[in-house]
Amino acid sequence: QKQVAATAGQESGKRVLRPLRVWPEVIERMSDRSPMYGSFLRQIHAYETEEGTVLLRFDNEFAKTMLDQNDTKDLMRGALSVCLRREVRESDMVCQVMPPEAGDCAIDEIIEALDEE
Repeated sequence: QKQVAATAGQESGKRVLRPLRVWPEVIERMSDRSPMYGSFLRQIHAYETEEGTVLLRFDNEFAKTMLDQNDTKDLMRGALSVCLRREVRESDMVCQVMPPEAGDCAIDEIIEALDEE
């Protein structure tokens, strides 16, 4: 069933996105290291693509710039690496601002299937 959804998404030119299930753990780890970012991180929508790219979507440009403060991005990559149990390189993490009117982006298909892992 998951494979059918992924195949359908690829054939129509859409990216298949799954909510990042470890995101609450990433937030907890980041909040322990830098408490002032706790509420900021809870507003990020985190997804993972079929290729393993972590997609972070922000509500506005200001929120996105918060990730560039100090070593926050490096701390996040470290937390993601621990939680996903694989190295998350800078190129594996994509940050974008969501258009205000787009709850779901036309080129993405967000699938909330249960992982069997």
